[in-house]
Amino acid sequence: MPIFDIAFDDAQRNLRSNLFSRWYSKNDPKPENAVERMKAGTIKPLVNANHQLKQDDKIFTIGSCFARNVEKALHDTGFNVTSLADETDLAIKGKSDYLNRYNTFSILHELENAAGLIDLPDELAFSKTSNGKYVDFYSHPILEPTSLEFVKAARQWLTSYFARAFEADVVTITLGLIECWYDREAGRYINFAPIFGSSDQRTQLITDSDRFNFRVLSYEENMQNLDEIYDLLVEKNPNVKIIVTVSPVRMSATFTQRDVVVANTLSKSMLRTCAESWQRRHPDRIDYFPSYEVATLSDPRKVWGPDGIHVYRVFVDEIMAHFKEVYVK
Repeated sequence: MPIFDIAFDDAQRNLRSNLFSRWYSKNDPKPENAVERMKAGTIKPLVNANHQLKQDDKIFTIGSCFARNVEKALHDTGFNVTSLADETDLAIKGKSDYLNRYNTFSILHELENAAGLIDLPDELAFSKTSNGKYVDFYSHPILEPTSLEFVKAARQWLTSYFARAFEADVVTITLGLIECWYDREAGRYINFAPIFGSSDQRTQLITDSDRFNFRVLSYEENMQNLDEIYDLLVEKNPNVKIIVTVSPVRMSATFTQRDVVVANTLSKSMLRTCAESWQRRHPDRIDYFPSYEVATLSDPRKVWGPDGIHVYRVFVDEIMAHFKEVYVK
């Protein structure tokens, strides 16, 4: 089934009436042409928004690290962002990356946990490290290995935290990666590679490393997860609105034999296609916001930090300024 199926006359009418339909016009360049907007430094794509945000809306953000940027920008604007955790909370303590969920399976699993649909025994929910401590790879290894009691308490906190999504008026979902790891014993995907340590030296494997396989998710797997995420959110809150976006943050490394730039392109193009298909399945409920396009098509000197992976904070503000232009009236 095609994403769009438009009659000939309507397609021609779209081409003529849409100010943003052309990338380049040799004989009649216009400021709306993509090439001219790119020359300006920051491109702000047309967004076909189906709903608006109200100042009293409860907003919950979930997904990869760019979700943290989204929630901070919305909070700074005065919105009630319920996903913005108090960093004195047990499981955070200044490490908000702990809340990042990088693949569609890990997003789905957290919502299923919050809905009481998953009940894993300790030996499957947590992993023991070589020094006898424990980690929860269904969350994030930014927290150092610690006691079983602490990781269990942190998991309980996470369950109540992600349940806030079911009370939100708007849920924003940021898609990050298609490379992920499968826990063969639990029969579930985890959120991060099964290693721990600081972000620049995550080299220590857990004791039972044979338990995990590396996989690259297919279009079909991602779409099935997104459909289940949709069903669960709507079941818990029939009035919820969803805004989906693809994180512009690049893949820091690949576990395949591909060049990392090729692996990153596969990941982002796959998720961009999934986001489009998902939005088209539920046009009255889901909007797509093009943060990925804003970052990748704007002046790279303005966009990318020294690592070439993360987006400068000041440019995130530009992306979110466009978000607010579209959704806040």
